[in-house]
Amino acid sequence: GADSEVVVYDEVSTKDAARIWWILRYWGVSDVRLLNGGWKAWKMEGLPTNAEVSSPPNAVHFKATPRNKRLLTKDQVLRSLAEHGLQIVDVRSHDEFCGIELKQNKRGGAIPGATHLEWSVLIDPATDRFKSPEALRRLFDRAGIDLDKPTASHCQSGGRASVMVFALELMGAKDARNYYPGWSEWGNSD
Repeated sequence: GADSEVVVYDEVSTKDAARIWWILRYWGVSDVRLLNGGWKAWKMEGLPTNAEVSSPPNAVHFKATPRNKRLLTKDQVLRSLAEHGLQIVDVRSHDEFCGIELKQNKRGGAIPGATHLEWSVLIDPATDRFKSPEALRRLFDRAGIDLDKPTASHCQSGGRASVMVFALELMGAKDARNYYPGWSEWGNSD
């Protein structure tokens, strides 16, 4: 339900968990958290695990209410390019950003004026935890990302961008959005 307390984790450096975190927040669940380090950190710390199948929880009524302030559309990105009122952070790989790796897209490259900061640099590969606040601050500063300015993150299809949105909010950004369709829309749009 909208008032549920939800903790999300995965075993792929938070990429899938962050996507679920963002989707739940977008649709109106307020108290959604990521387990820092996910399954990898849980196991590394020797915390208890259970292999039993859980009983399904009791169903609750949930009315999904989109929080449009969390999402950016292609039209909003286009307007922001003309107005210069939004930082766009491309979190894809270097090869995707430079147009070398097209994936399944018609075109490669980047949204004009986008800053490149690959999502994976936010995560400590040894622990799968987010890097320290000091390390995140250095990454954002070096990339020229101002936490006080409205920011939109994008990737191919929203998952990696969700990691960036989480990190931005973790560091105090008040207006961090996800251009969820990302390059799958931008790179294929006529």
